[in-house]
Amino acid sequence: MKRISKTNRLAAHLANGNTITGKEAMNLWGLYRLSSSIHLLRYRGMNIKTTMINNGADRFARYSVERNEILKELTEQVDCIDFEVSE
Repeated sequence: MKRISKTNRLAAHLANGNTITGKEAMNLWGLYRLSSSIHLLRYRGMNIKTTMINNGADRFARYSVERNEILKELTEQVDCIDFEVSE
């Protein structure tokens, strides 16, 4: 069975409309360098939004993908599939 990389799990998580913080990524997949994976996904063309959260003394980033961006990506994937119609 092929293992799915942590970065690919992150991409799927974001593509499903979920958000993520560093602490959540660490708890979910043991991903300690979330910003590095975000950078790689952006390099691959994923349009990831960063929202800075101020929670008292803590300041951290929450990453997400715009819903329109997800729909655009899915549409592009479907458009490139060659469908056969059987009767």
